[in-house]
Amino acid sequence: MDYGTLKEKNETRIIIECFCIIFKFSIIKVAGQSRKRGKHMISLKSLLRRADNMLRGGLRKNIVFLHLPKCGGTSINHAINCHYQTLDLRTDNCSVSLSAPASSNVVKLINQTDYPYDTTDDYPILKLREHLLLYFLSLQTNRCFSGHFPFSETAYREFHGKHAFITVLRDPVKRWISSYFFNRHKDSDHRKIEQDITMHLRSPFGQSQGYEYVKFLGGANKAGDYTSGQAIDRAKRNLHKFDVVGFIEYQEDFLYQFENRFGVRLKLEKRNRNPASESYRKSIVTEEIEEKIKAVCGPDRVVYQYAVDNFVKADRQCRK
Repeated sequence: MDYGTLKEKNETRIIIECFCIIFKFSIIKVAGQSRKRGKHMISLKSLLRRADNMLRGGLRKNIVFLHLPKCGGTSINHAINCHYQTLDLRTDNCSVSLSAPASSNVVKLINQTDYPYDTTDDYPILKLREHLLLYFLSLQTNRCFSGHFPFSETAYREFHGKHAFITVLRDPVKRWISSYFFNRHKDSDHRKIEQDITMHLRSPFGQSQGYEYVKFLGGANKAGDYTSGQAIDRAKRNLHKFDVVGFIEYQEDFLYQFENRFGVRLKLEKRNRNPASESYRKSIVTEEIEEKIKAVCGPDRVVYQYAVDNFVKADRQCRK
């Protein structure tokens, strides 16, 4: 073995030993920080991920994640936030997730109006969420903002250069069914449904669940118009303003697009599971009921199919 080779091996060994010392010191430091903050000890898995983020740089781009209800957003948001975390626990505070119950309660307090769980007049709530989005983006201290907020032309115009906008959709019929059973059987009182599925389908609230994509992607509309051709076209146009548009049904395509755009691979874990089992849901949703749900979801089905054609099929064609 020549002197040059031996020297290189020694240098490599020294670098590895130094890294191990630094890593052990960081573990002790992180453990101390977590105790001071009253948190549970961080798992080894989390420590390794945090160390990897420090070595590789983690997620560098700031993100605005428009979390459409019952589209896997809780799992996606967690996966995104993991890529911001380092061995410095202060990075855990770089993300903001909007609380839907809290924002609804704020509007109740301001307007002194008790909005029932099945209200379809949610314009004041949506506007407050948009204003909160603008507030947190204006702070310029947050790396990621997520929540059930409507698409904001103002936020896009003023902050798109510094933040990437992403969203994830799901088959509208499956989304409607998931939303109904989740809100029917959850423990929380926020928008908890008391009706059986047949009554819910006929109710204004149940009908409104068929245009969630038009509402959130198109933006809050004071007149409550989320079913017209104009409203649907607005949602379609806004889709093209997102840096990444993903789909639950095409998860691998979403993961590929995210990694290609931001340089990190998301690891999705199922969170916020539906309290109603899949077998129970299937026993309730007959073919007749499913056909009625499809009819209710007409506006969202148009937006969804447009999105699949433009962001899945078109992307696959480009990759060929």
